[in-house]
Amino acid sequence: GGPGAPPSSGLMGKAGKAAAAGAAAKEGGAASKGPPSSGKENKAPEASAAKTKTKAKAGKEAQAAKAQEDPSSPTGLLARFRPTPRPIFFLAFALWCAAVLALYEPCDVKGKKRDCGYSGITPGNCLTVACFMKGGGGPMKKTVKVSRSDGSTLGLTLTEEGSGLVVKEVLEGAVSQHNAKLAADAEDYIAPGDKVVKLAGSTSIGSIKKAMADTSEKTVELEVQRSRLPRLLQWVQNPKGKPNMVEKLLTSPGSVYFGKVWFFNAKMAFACWLVSGYSLASLPMYFSLSAAVAWQLARCCHDENVGGGVPHCYRGKREPMQDVFQKVWSQIKDFGTKVQSDPRAYFEGLFVPGKR
Repeated sequence: GGPGAPPSSGLMGKAGKAAAAGAAAKEGGAASKGPPSSGKENKAPEASAAKTKTKAKAGKEAQAAKAQEDPSSPTGLLARFRPTPRPIFFLAFALWCAAVLALYEPCDVKGKKRDCGYSGITPGNCLTVACFMKGGGGPMKKTVKVSRSDGSTLGLTLTEEGSGLVVKEVLEGAVSQHNAKLAADAEDYIAPGDKVVKLAGSTSIGSIKKAMADTSEKTVELEVQRSRLPRLLQWVQNPKGKPNMVEKLLTSPGSVYFGKVWFFNAKMAFACWLVSGYSLASLPMYFSLSAAVAWQLARCCHDENVGGGVPHCYRGKREPMQDVFQKVWSQIKDFGTKVQSDPRAYFEGLFVPGKR
């Protein structure tokens, strides 16, 4: 300071200035470095989102476990019958299909062989598509004789459709008594949907209606016309009468037999899938194996080394699937007995050339 001022005041002023400069320097350095917690604050939203996802996933798993434990929920009921995936059921069904394909011989026909192809057919066509193209056609006609007692009616309700009369309903009467003696799929079974072409010799609509009211004849002869197609597929048939290609394909004996065999195996396939625990996406594999077995049993057979008058392309045995099942199972049991009796001799016969 100036004259007369205490000497310590100058020193204090310098110290104050130095302290202020030091504080300013610290504040500047802190400002240049930024707040120390800014990095943690940036990571906080990411951690929060991860925790939210984890909690949501845990909540869904808890709800699923609770639904499976709850016997009243559809998921819980299904889980009781369909536990964790078990491949043993698919393997068992696949082995069964393989056994049918390997052990059953559909072409081992005894007696007369029935033609399954056409002149000049190739072996490839015979063994693949011929079975589905032979024998199909339009509506079939069938003459049925119905016995009745005095005074009883046929019990048929007919309705006019197009140029004919179609059975709408079968009521109590001679026809219902006639049907009661037959299986539902018998050819002589008269069912709704059958077209009455002739009744007691009458063919016109008016004369058929008149004959329906007559109750004097003991035996009535009906000629009916019915579609070969299932009711759900009758829309594909040609209304003009001449069968189209699709109708021939669907009504051929080979296609009908294929459908029966496939349905038999598909029922077993569905049962195996149901208890296997696998998702719905695996079901087509079961049905594909069923189709392979059905095709093998329904296809035509081919033999070049036949005599004159014997078809090269002929129909296989086409036995009911129940008979096929019994024959294959019998062969499997015989094979097991043979191996069990002397396994060493059996396998030596397979693999040792001198002992075959």
